[in-house]
Amino acid sequence: MISGLEEKTLYAGIDESNHGRPNEIHAAVFSYDAQDTLEDFFVKPKGSVGRRKAFGEVKQKSLDYSFVLIPKEIRENFQKYGLRGAVVASLLQGLDPNSFGKLEIYLDGDWKSAHLADAQKYSAEVLDISPERISLKARKKADITKKIVYHAHCVATYLYRGMINIHALDKDEHQKKIYLPETYNLLHRPKKHKKPIEKIHSIRINHLTKESSSQYRLK
Repeated sequence: MISGLEEKTLYAGIDESNHGRPNEIHAAVFSYDAQDTLEDFFVKPKGSVGRRKAFGEVKQKSLDYSFVLIPKEIRENFQKYGLRGAVVASLLQGLDPNSFGKLEIYLDGDWKSAHLADAQKYSAEVLDISPERISLKARKKADITKKIVYHAHCVATYLYRGMINIHALDKDEHQKKIYLPETYNLLHRPKKHKKPIEKIHSIRINHLTKESSSQYRLK
């Protein structure tokens, strides 16, 4: 770690776009300013004009953000294979671990302790840092009470509601690949795949294409 950054904290807020419907978007917003973690009451934007304005505020503040597109098949495995934590890790790809000492992540929703542990573990793997440098805090309605999570909600909602074609998002530099940890075993796929796994040359997940054993991206 670069000297002098041990006490520098990077804050991240994470939220999703549409609460479980197919092809939802999860987004993260990042800030070094502790003011962005303050609590208040925020009104979620409505309508295309409101969503565009809220998204514009994130860009105006020069807050960095990332997002991943979650297909139905991956979403259905969140609970069974612990992929909820892996999605958090996906959003952190590309961060420079030498630019901060600690990473403080705020999440919206009710998270089980096991899923928070997964998120911490996989995030550490993605960033190649000690898990002790990462802390996660989750609470219900954080998207309307925690500023940085509210920003993440606005980004996710704007991208989901505003997109005409999901393939257009493939060109967005803020999009991240879905990180699938080694513990996610493709042999757990539905039994209808009767061919030996080694003979399946191209496993398709909805409109996603397999690139490696641990990452997927849009076609």
